[in-house]
Amino acid sequence: MHENPKKLDRRKFLYAGLGAAIVVVGGLAAYFATRPPERIVETVEKPVEKTVVQTQIQTQTLIQTQTIERPVEKTIVTTVAGTPTTIVQRETLTQTIEKTIEKIGGTVIIHQSDNADTLDPAVAWSVQAGEGAQQVYQGLVATKYGSSDIVPLLAESWKVSSDGLTWNFKIREGIKFSNGDPLNAYVFWYSIYRAAIMGKSPGWLVTVAIDPKGVTDEMLNMFNTPNNIPPPELKKIMNDPKLALTVKGDYELEFHLNKPLGYFLMLLTQPSFFAVSPRVVSEHGGVKKKEINSWMVKNAIGTGPFIVKEHEPRVRTVFERNPNYWGGANGVQPTPKVDRVIVEVVPDSLVRFTNLEKGTAHLTFLDYDLINQLVGKPGIYIPNVGFLMTIHTVSLTTAKPPFNNKLVRKAISYAIDYDAISKLYAGFAEPFAGPVPKGVLGNNPRLEPYKYDPVKAKELLAQAGYPEGKGIGELTLLYSPERPPLSKVAPVIQRNLADIGIKVKLLEMPTGQRASLQGSIPPTDPKYPELILQTWTWFPDPWAFADWFVGPLDYGPSNSAHYKNPEVDELLTKAEVTIDPEERAKIYKRISEIVMDDTPYIWYAQFKNAFSFGPLVMSVKVTGLQANVAFWQLDYSILRLVD
Repeated sequence: MHENPKKLDRRKFLYAGLGAAIVVVGGLAAYFATRPPERIVETVEKPVEKTVVQTQIQTQTLIQTQTIERPVEKTIVTTVAGTPTTIVQRETLTQTIEKTIEKIGGTVIIHQSDNADTLDPAVAWSVQAGEGAQQVYQGLVATKYGSSDIVPLLAESWKVSSDGLTWNFKIREGIKFSNGDPLNAYVFWYSIYRAAIMGKSPGWLVTVAIDPKGVTDEMLNMFNTPNNIPPPELKKIMNDPKLALTVKGDYELEFHLNKPLGYFLMLLTQPSFFAVSPRVVSEHGGVKKKEINSWMVKNAIGTGPFIVKEHEPRVRTVFERNPNYWGGANGVQPTPKVDRVIVEVVPDSLVRFTNLEKGTAHLTFLDYDLINQLVGKPGIYIPNVGFLMTIHTVSLTTAKPPFNNKLVRKAISYAIDYDAISKLYAGFAEPFAGPVPKGVLGNNPRLEPYKYDPVKAKELLAQAGYPEGKGIGELTLLYSPERPPLSKVAPVIQRNLADIGIKVKLLEMPTGQRASLQGSIPPTDPKYPELILQTWTWFPDPWAFADWFVGPLDYGPSNSAHYKNPEVDELLTKAEVTIDPEERAKIYKRISEIVMDDTPYIWYAQFKNAFSFGPLVMSVKVTGLQANVAFWQLDYSILRLVD
């Protein structure tokens, strides 16, 4: 998600896709082009002919028994007569009757470089924290699997006024927290104001949507009843029409916005809008302005598909199926098929790979330089999930020379060898035309990504008054090593710029320290770096990318290029208050045209079949992942084990 000066390990990241073919990656295409077997097929003795372009399934035929299908590196089939044959264009296959084998129960083990630093949705800002929170807590709405469409979840329905200022939600009746506390509109009122009053990073999103004035932590701490119905004096406050958020009835909640927000529903999918039980919070420290509730960091009681049995930050988290779960809605967060999911912290990527091979882990993320080792490894695959919401960029500080000169910025865009960088991502990332990535409303398909042309780069430098780079002093390229493969990307850019006469010094700095530097000195300061490698992940809405990178947002390290363009600012303001999706898309496409020409950033990588921590690698014993561009975390409720 965002880079937060206080919690800076966040990257928005996304998951999905076992129902598709296995990912094709450069020279690994022969290995990753086939989905892993998830079924047992029953053989019938009737031969049939079938045209085949390519197959990677080895089939052992045992007449009148069962056939096991599994991935291999070459095409081998067995005919009814039992003679192995290699097929080029046509093959004789036995006709099969498919049977889906689905295992109920069991434990899925996930190995990650880190786990959630908190389970409290009002504090969850890192990718891992968001992933943990969404297993236990839920919001009014959610993104639908297979798209970025918004569907009701804990809300049953909603309606919006013609001016886009009033949003009314009907809450589902009969839903309870895992401890038996009932869910209602009062709970949501409390939960949303709690996030705003605590004032941590996710609470900022609440203040983007509503003005929290008029509600205090003392008011929230009045809410401590076993049936989650507030006392009369608090109920009267909740019904006050002057507040930005009001309760219209036990199961009716209404938002009053200061201005229309085209991305309002997408905001509601974020953890800061999730429901927590007021009674649980009140019994474990209550709400304190600007303070974290330490009990809520390690404990979680929500309406979601899982309960937390154990949580130790940087060690492990154990989720178990919620026995009283209500079942989800619109295909989102169904009742889990597995009994539990264990997330264990294993910092070393090679160790995670070895554990996956040994079967002591079912899912993990790997560094890109380990991907080649997957070739020929049985029982391991990478799901094909397409383009996701993680992007990597180079920001060019436009507030001072030499990047206050547009020609110099454009020269840099031609100087970078994008193919060489793509190889560092093992083919799991591609350049894109920013700021709106592929798969998001407002992406402009007519725009081409920047191209490598060092001759053109030198010509532009000369036009800018810097022939062969003369007159440009040594520049600084700042990056953080935690996100692979930035420590390898930086030297490539350094060499590319040296080729056109620009000397670059590399400055490696941990994420937190880097963000502090960016926020502590003005961009015109000589110590402020001219180039910064950035990573970013958030929800699939153009506001989460365009406004963050090129708009006037004043939060953390947003707009690190310090780019200012009055026309872009005007268009962003217009897009923000536009509700109609088609009109919003037109505005953001125009913004992309301007930004790509102005070149404040080099949009060199949008992840494809990979997430913020690298490619997701899975055992064939786990399935259920569904393609969803809006996923920047795993949803454990759809995972299942197969024999």
